[in-house]
Amino acid sequence: MIATADGGTVSKRLWPRTMLGQIATVVVVSMIVIVTLGRVVENVRRSSYLALFDVDAVVERTSTVVALLRAAPTRDVQDEILALARAADFGIEPASARDIANIEQAPAPGLLERFVGSLFPPDRTLPRGSRSIVLEGQSIFIVPVDARLTIAVQGGPSQIMTSDVVARLSYYIVAIVVLLCVFAIYSSRSLLAPLARISAQVRRLNGIEDGAFRVETSSREIRELTQALDEMRRRISDLVQARTRMLRSVSHDLRTPLTRLRQRVERLDDPHLQRMLVADIQRIDAIVEETLDYLRIDASAEGMERIDVASLLQTIQADFADMGADVSYEGPDRLVAEVKPNALLRAVTNLCDNSLKFGSHARISLVADGPSFAIAVGDDGPGIAADLRSEVIKPFFKGDAARTTVNRDGTPGKAGLGLGLSIVTEIVVAHGGTLTLLDNRPGGLIARLDLPTSQGEPRSA
Repeated sequence: MIATADGGTVSKRLWPRTMLGQIATVVVVSMIVIVTLGRVVENVRRSSYLALFDVDAVVERTSTVVALLRAAPTRDVQDEILALARAADFGIEPASARDIANIEQAPAPGLLERFVGSLFPPDRTLPRGSRSIVLEGQSIFIVPVDARLTIAVQGGPSQIMTSDVVARLSYYIVAIVVLLCVFAIYSSRSLLAPLARISAQVRRLNGIEDGAFRVETSSREIRELTQALDEMRRRISDLVQARTRMLRSVSHDLRTPLTRLRQRVERLDDPHLQRMLVADIQRIDAIVEETLDYLRIDASAEGMERIDVASLLQTIQADFADMGADVSYEGPDRLVAEVKPNALLRAVTNLCDNSLKFGSHARISLVADGPSFAIAVGDDGPGIAADLRSEVIKPFFKGDAARTTVNRDGTPGKAGLGLGLSIVTEIVVAHGGTLTLLDNRPGGLIARLDLPTSQGEPRSA
């Protein structure tokens, strides 16, 4: 290849930019390869290595000898012609009455030979009245010459193992194999590999992370797809940033009057009215905080780190235990995996908070499973109906009929906005994992997080 002024090569410059041109080029190259290999197959077929019969040559020799025998004026002349045919090793002999009787009882050609004969018919045919039979494993042509003479052509070509059949069949096989191989190479290098790299980058960037899609490909359509995805990522990122800025402003504008309102309420003389107003203010403040907490999800922006997941879960359990909550941990003392630490900490903490809201205790378990690991948080609450589990992970969905909050003193509490499991779902998706809600035994709910380790398998000890 010759280098060009822009650092490319002549072969790259000649390679078409569009998929249509590339496919046309692949077809042309395939045809050239097929013709070249076909010539090689033809030379091998004509050589003595395969020792194949040329059915057209046998039929032509036999037809010529039969024509000479029929034109011979006397029997002596016919005998001389047969002697010359034997001397030329044509395999032509007079058929005796016994041979003819055996031939009449010989089975007809098999189904396979008839089928191959219909697919690959010979270019020349034997004289009228001739028969092709297989006698004692040997193919024989029986050709009547006249009323007193019938000849047998010994060692005639099998309909299957003839040079014509082998040549055509091998040519078809070469054509199919070459087309499949060339198209497989083209599709894997120019289509499948770029698409796989695009998919990997989409999963890595999660649609909104900083960084552009970069895929090295010679196809204009793939490059246009990459540019369209990159443009979509930029638009999504701009929308997320605009939403974040707006929410920060809303948070500031709401918190300031709520703080002033709380201070004024605390100066009221009526204790009963004061408690009710403070409860309403706390409710509003909790709604604002929960909404902002969901909309400020930053799991996509956080980078992956290789940490000890078991140690992280034990820290969460210890923090809850310090606050007097009944939270326990079961699992290995060490399990190293690549995760987003802050996001995972937030997800498990949310699940534990939910378990303590709807039940009396939370059980954290960790299990390593090949190239992935699972974190499960179970409780003894009322659980969630099976038909609602696909809905509760959606933002602002509240299955209050199934699960109602319970305060630490046992009194009914107020349900939130239904964002806890939505936050967990966003974090799990950012890890490339799945969240599954299962029944706990004898009662309660288990939230199971199945997460990949990203690099290698988790190690436990």
